[in-house]
Amino acid sequence: MAIIIPQNFNLKDSLEVTLRSYCPGDETTSQIFARVVAKETQNTLKYDGMPDIPLDRLTASFTDYADHPVNLFIGVFLGEEVIANLRFMQRRPDHPWIKHIGTFGMAVKEQYWGQGIGSRLLQAMEAHARTTEISRIEAEVRASNDSGISLYLKNGFKIEGTREKAAFLNGIFEDELSIAKCL
Repeated sequence: MAIIIPQNFNLKDSLEVTLRSYCPGDETTSQIFARVVAKETQNTLKYDGMPDIPLDRLTASFTDYADHPVNLFIGVFLGEEVIANLRFMQRRPDHPWIKHIGTFGMAVKEQYWGQGIGSRLLQAMEAHARTTEISRIEAEVRASNDSGISLYLKNGFKIEGTREKAAFLNGIFEDELSIAKCL
């Protein structure tokens, strides 16, 4: 089962937070987090005004992730508040040629950027992936997201290519970079 044992750590500003798997009961705080991130940044697929995922679907999603041997859905919690999360999935578990590939997306509330949270999430994901059949992790990052690119490079990811005009934001096309790390 893909569950992370809760890990407490201190942010650079001394606040103690907990990294753990999402579980039933985290639905409302998960929705609040998604709404906040959607207003703060366009570096994720969340957008301001995006409809909430219904609570029952979130509960089912948390349970599905917990029961899956590879997929992982983790958050960083300040008390009951979600301040960051990462969703990791096996790309195609049914395909013998590419079932070794995992993909992820992550987000951190803006006020917690630069506190080491992104690195902690990536380290937890990688440690988990190493216990599974995953030997390659990949994602996309907006070419304009300098801090995200820096985070991924610092954590051993490599830029493998550019997806031109991958996003259309505020009337302008933006490229995305394909990043990957082989374990």
